[in-house]
Amino acid sequence: EAAEQSSQELSGGLAGTQDQRPNGALPACDILNGWRPISNANGTFMGCIAQLTYYAIYRPIAWIASLTGELFDFFLGYSLADDSYRASFAVTGWKLVRDISNIFFIIILIWTGLATVFNMGGISMKKVVPALIINALLINFSLFGTQVIIDISNITARIFYNSTQVCTGKCNDTDNDGILDNQIKSSVGEHKSLSVAITSGFNPQRLFSSTVLNSAQATPAKGTTGVTNQSGGADDTDLAGYFIVVCLIASAIMFGVAKMFWSTAFMFLGRVIGLYTVMIFSPFAVMTRGKMPLVSKIEDLSWDSWLKDLTSYALLAPIFVFFLYIISAFIQSGFMDAFMGDMGDNFFENVLHVAIPMLIVYFMLSQGV
Repeated sequence: EAAEQSSQELSGGLAGTQDQRPNGALPACDILNGWRPISNANGTFMGCIAQLTYYAIYRPIAWIASLTGELFDFFLGYSLADDSYRASFAVTGWKLVRDISNIFFIIILIWTGLATVFNMGGISMKKVVPALIINALLINFSLFGTQVIIDISNITARIFYNSTQVCTGKCNDTDNDGILDNQIKSSVGEHKSLSVAITSGFNPQRLFSSTVLNSAQATPAKGTTGVTNQSGGADDTDLAGYFIVVCLIASAIMFGVAKMFWSTAFMFLGRVIGLYTVMIFSPFAVMTRGKMPLVSKIEDLSWDSWLKDLTSYALLAPIFVFFLYIISAFIQSGFMDAFMGDMGDNFFENVLHVAIPMLIVYFMLSQGV
């Protein structure tokens, strides 16, 4: 079965990855392994295993990587959008928590008075009442203050997000018109396909190029189409064997990519949910500020715990997107040229041409999480 190389290689994001086939041919399949006159003399039994490996292992994993890449693009862009934090239910929930917190203000004031009179728990009216009055004033601005912090975080992140160029390979502007020749448009809504910017640094599809297979001296002497034997290379069985190795290596790389995008995508989904939770419960957290009696011991809703959550969720986006910007600049810098240049004559060196950039990008991305 002849296999075409996609003209959209990574240009449409990882969505096109699972539709791509090797640059050359899939090894021909013959279950009877050349036994005539019934069998297909052009194929081998190893060719059947190679095709099974490609369609049953690599293609599903590549499809999953494509899906997780789309999720990554969407949730990252959604997490940075201002409209994502303007849902009416947040205001409704905030008002409900504020009203409950006002009831607790009265309870705390009564308890403080009783504790002072009966000298219980070392509670001082002079310390509690001023802090309680300040908290009662701040509680009405808790939602606004929280949204300001979220907006500052998202604006800072969008500075790096909008500055990240998404291109196939190194961005080029040959006619100097300000429009990149190989820019990749968003594939999910209006969000950038940053998954493409990341995978363009190593492009696992290059493992299936005829150059890699030829470097393994696995070009067929007969039978398969597309990749021709220029120098009397190994037979079809050798080609199929190397093809299986390439499929497994590519599958491992795509699995790592899928895992990376999956965890990051839902990390940003968790950020959106976490920030909504922080907004809704901000009145109660403000009420506990200053170690108020009765309520300050509720650690999950205390001021310190709330402030920690707000800070971590707010800083997550600018820090992570900053690392994305660094990765994009790193890919565009030319440093990868040593790995992304022409393939050589050594099979394992060619595999490292893909694996090493992937590992570099993976570990750099993990630093931003």
